[in-house]
Amino acid sequence: WYQRRVRKQWYQRRVRGAFGVAGVKAVVREVNGGSALRGKAFCDVEARKYGQDVDSSEVGTMLLNLRSSNTSSIGYELAIIDDNGKYKKKIGAFKLKIRQQIDASESADSQCYICLAYVNNGAHWSHKRADGCPASVSDEMIAYLIESMM
Repeated sequence: WYQRRVRKQWYQRRVRGAFGVAGVKAVVREVNGGSALRGKAFCDVEARKYGQDVDSSEVGTMLLNLRSSNTSSIGYELAIIDDNGKYKKKIGAFKLKIRQQIDASESADSQCYICLAYVNNGAHWSHKRADGCPASVSDEMIAYLIESMM
């Protein structure tokens, strides 16, 4: 068990320096009279190990939505929109589907999407917000919410 732990820590250190989400783009439209959202998001993930690109099968992606909440201690909560991103070689990014029901007070413009990328056999992850997220929410708050989910 000690060798497995040391190997895992070593692997995490090797990936940590060259792993991150480079960009996020979400395209969303309202359907069903404004009661639902449909669309897609693209997450550009950069992962390198030993100076070589990591195979896309070793990287997983997830699309999260940041919403205001009365039950959370910090006033926000994360909802999982899609947890199975597919790598599209032609565009060099992960494609995630957006299928979401919304309240009457919400719109497509008020959504804050976050791309979460992680290494499948390690505990290292990285996130990035799409454009349109409120400035009052810091990356530290989002990281805290992600840690509480895992």
